[in-house]
Amino acid sequence: MQKKRIESLKDTDWFLWGELALFLGFLTLDLGILDFLWAGNSSILDRDFLSCILKYASVLMCYLWRIGKKDPSLERAQLLVLGADLCLLFQWHIPMGMALFLLVQLQYRIYLRGTQAWKGFLLQCALVALAAGFAGRALLRSKEELGIILLGAVYGAALLSNLYLAFRRRQPLFGAGLFLLLLCDIHVLLYNLPLVSGGFLGRWQELAGTAMWLFYLPSQLVIAKLAMKAGNLYQGDSFRGDGRER
Repeated sequence: MQKKRIESLKDTDWFLWGELALFLGFLTLDLGILDFLWAGNSSILDRDFLSCILKYASVLMCYLWRIGKKDPSLERAQLLVLGADLCLLFQWHIPMGMALFLLVQLQYRIYLRGTQAWKGFLLQCALVALAAGFAGRALLRSKEELGIILLGAVYGAALLSNLYLAFRRRQPLFGAGLFLLLLCDIHVLLYNLPLVSGGFLGRWQELAGTAMWLFYLPSQLVIAKLAMKAGNLYQGDSFRGDGRER
């Protein structure tokens, strides 16, 4: 037992050191500290693309760390996060990425309330989408913009309700992870708003693209740690995944 505990601690150390290296790597690129490497050299790998690769690698590590030994719903959520980040980081398909993140919130709801939680989750999504749809129509947005508004509103409501449930069910670690995710999403929203010139808000908006990852990666690390902890309970038959109260 003691030997397994030591091996587990070593495994966690390697995981955290690897994540720290990736974090410092993309942070250095985003802050322009190594811009001299790109001066007058157009053949070198694009800096922003390299930063995206390092960011995606950090999220991939969260999924691969002790894969198969974690809580099933949280591990499914991590897999969906990989798909969502692939769409959004590399800007392949923004609506698809947002939809996948909404499915991530569904997995979080299942973790919090059991396998039957999807029914209430879908009802909540439908009601929020209906309200957001009327609001979007009133603003005379295009169909593409309306779709983004709907996905954003439904996702935001799902995240906030899961955050509330996490603390209500006395899961402060999960609540902390979701709160970090909320802070990330606030910066994502700020980053995508029309540019503001000058002042505090303008400067904040300039830093939002980097700041979002200061919250996003820690949120994924917290959830990965929780997934492992909950997975130990699951494998030990102390975990209830059948929709009953925990």
